[in-house]
Amino acid sequence: SGSGKSVVLGQLIHWARTQGWLALVVPSGWRFANWSPMIVPSQHIPDMFEDPFESTDVLQSFVNGHSRALLESIPIREKVASERWNNAQNLAQLLDAALDDDRFEERSTALFDIIQELSTCVEAPCLVAVDEIETFFAPYIDHYYDS
Repeated sequence: SGSGKSVVLGQLIHWARTQGWLALVVPSGWRFANWSPMIVPSQHIPDMFEDPFESTDVLQSFVNGHSRALLESIPIREKVASERWNNAQNLAQLLDAALDDDRFEERSTALFDIIQELSTCVEAPCLVAVDEIETFFAPYIDHYYDS
């Protein structure tokens, strides 16, 4: 802690985006894993839960960090993802559908689908950057209290 990892990651993200890379950024793995006012079961992926608040922030940051033309140039290869998001043909259309107010509770599924698409993308280099990623691998104890 305190060695400048987040600063270096931020510089890498900035460099990647200025070079035309697609960069999906989770700015705080701890916040993503531990903070949310609402968690709901996924309608699409068994045993997955949706964190729509944190997923919305990541998706909106992804949209804001790239030109519309770049997002439109990346096709959706997974048929299931395309069908799930109003027959989206490219990342821009998938993001438009995912960020529709009526689909708020499905945004973690959208994030999952986008990461899957980036893993097969050949049109542009891709970076998935997660600050505080060690949070996802640490022992964790949580509790639920219902008064």
